[in-house]
Amino acid sequence: MTRSGTRAFVKAVSTAQNADTPGLHRREIAVCSQLPVSRHVPRLVGSVDDGDWVALVLEDVPGRNPQVPRVRNEVDNVLQALSHLSTTLAASPPIGLPRAADDLAASLDGWRRVADDPPADLPIWVTERLADLVALADAGVRALDGDSTVHTDLRADSIRIPTLREFQRVHGHAALRWLRRRLR
Repeated sequence: MTRSGTRAFVKAVSTAQNADTPGLHRREIAVCSQLPVSRHVPRLVGSVDDGDWVALVLEDVPGRNPQVPRVRNEVDNVLQALSHLSTTLAASPPIGLPRAADDLAASLDGWRRVADDPPADLPIWVTERLADLVALADAGVRALDGDSTVHTDLRADSIRIPTLREFQRVHGHAALRWLRRRLR
């Protein structure tokens, strides 16, 4: 909470906590600074990078994390929001992002590494299916190839489900207009 009463979400890390995460934060700052203003995307308020510590400050998004186990309507709403974001980004994609297939290929080649140098204690069920597992992983990388912007860090802790109060705040005026038209 700031002095003015504004809420924000802050992510900060240094190389002492994790040598790789500051680079991920720098990339997130670069991407967030290019995203269009949308109710589906928190605005980047600011960032600090002193070479060791990297922090980004994002607009606070009211709501809660998704329920566990997952609830169908929440999943549908998240997919709808992602579809809207995809359409928005198609018109004005962020510049300088790596292609998802190139960026994730090394992370998705685990089965190929196992096939190239199988450990002696590899379970039989893996040995019997290793060629299929390699083929599925390769197909996954090929499926990532395209010209759409892809969110590659979508997790439950980065999703906010609007509360009823937030839904009413955002959608209330439209609902009132609809209701007034129906009552005439």
